[in-house]
Amino acid sequence: MPRRLSSGAPWIAYAYACAYALACACSFDSAGSTGDAASDDAGPAVDAAADAMGACPQPRQLRISVNGATEPLGTGQPFANVRLGDTVTLSAAGSCVQRGPINYEWQISPIDETRDSADPNLTSRDVQVYSMVKGRQYTVRLTITDGDGVSSTDLVYAFQVHGFEVLDGLLGGQDIDDLSFGGGYLWIASSKGGYRYDPIVGELVDLGATWLFTGADVFTNNIERVWYDPDADLIWIGHAASKTGLWRGDPALETFDYVRYDGATALNGATEVNDIGPAHPGVRIASNLGVTAAADSATFNGNLAPLTTVVEATGGTGTSDWMGGISLWSQADLWTALDSFGVGGDNKIRAIAMDGDNRLWVASDGFGVARVDGLSGETTEIYDQSTTGDLPHDQVRAIALDLTRDVWVATRAGIARRKADRGLWLTFAGAEGLADRLDVHAIAIDDATGDVYAGTTKGLVYIRLP
Repeated sequence: MPRRLSSGAPWIAYAYACAYALACACSFDSAGSTGDAASDDAGPAVDAAADAMGACPQPRQLRISVNGATEPLGTGQPFANVRLGDTVTLSAAGSCVQRGPINYEWQISPIDETRDSADPNLTSRDVQVYSMVKGRQYTVRLTITDGDGVSSTDLVYAFQVHGFEVLDGLLGGQDIDDLSFGGGYLWIASSKGGYRYDPIVGELVDLGATWLFTGADVFTNNIERVWYDPDADLIWIGHAASKTGLWRGDPALETFDYVRYDGATALNGATEVNDIGPAHPGVRIASNLGVTAAADSATFNGNLAPLTTVVEATGGTGTSDWMGGISLWSQADLWTALDSFGVGGDNKIRAIAMDGDNRLWVASDGFGVARVDGLSGETTEIYDQSTTGDLPHDQVRAIALDLTRDVWVATRAGIARRKADRGLWLTFAGAEGLADRLDVHAIAIDDATGDVYAGTTKGLVYIRLP
């Protein structure tokens, strides 16, 4: 979600990373009526002198919205902070009783790189733009002309684009394998351990060194998976193959319990933790010998997938649970194997996410991203770099959905964001702030703020709004 917009803010502020062009997609509105008043486009009446002039001295109804979150701002010069690719809607209406039609003309500055393949129509009352230019702050001038040809021009909006920044010094450039955001913290799995990061105060805590382990099994490095359970307020840590179990952490007590899921409980000999996710209720893990779940977050109950099957990813909802690996499997469909990418072999599925429209987003470490019907399992679209150019690379390692239902994916050569409101992909690489950190393994989003975090082979990057 965008942060609250501010009115009367300074025009100049820090500008962070992005790149490419500011593309505009505008809908034309004839905007006007005949007679003595412009009903739809007229705002509150102003003083008699203004009425007598038949002019609109200043637009009095202004709105700026980011990704559909709209706040009325009235007069003045509203300012907004936005992220790479956020949809910014600029709206205005005439401010006095005047003779129609009322005409609108927007000017976005800087003028360069504000066009896509077709020149947009900037004469609509409502204009939509999205920004992809590194280090840019945009100001918007609006001219309103009434039916008598009397015009008023004002600077009415400004918005600043924020791109990816390197979180300097954090983790010393470690190889980050997994991320999860929950409880106000970013939870990090890396080659050198498990960590908790507080974005408010900038504090990084080494969990293995500071939390209390209740048993003899401890971890110091080689953490491959992490998941925060918002229902139970627990954090789960999975080791990279050398431990036949995983750790359940209590953030309130700052303690870890070691929980086995091998031959002593389930999955007979499985050691690798490939993914951790919700079991609705409880926790589910994916391993090299299938998946198992613990509804009570303590006792794992055996296989929920075919024996000896390598499962790399788990996702979905309680009524529509999915697993991925060589194939895509649905628990509701008795684990029938689906060839989601149409390759006739190993689909290399590494991540699964489901949106609010019951669509499954499936990441393949080789074939891009598939959009799958969450009920039938039918693949409805495949997005990749080699055939459509939608992604920076076809090796996709992680997927996250934000509150606007945009899809963010981590790839071997950068990050991509699919705009739900436009149905297109935007790609972010070095010019957008990732610098030499293009090999991205993990991505997580803070649902409270919309801030985006990405784990790379050289540390952590983020987009955060002030």
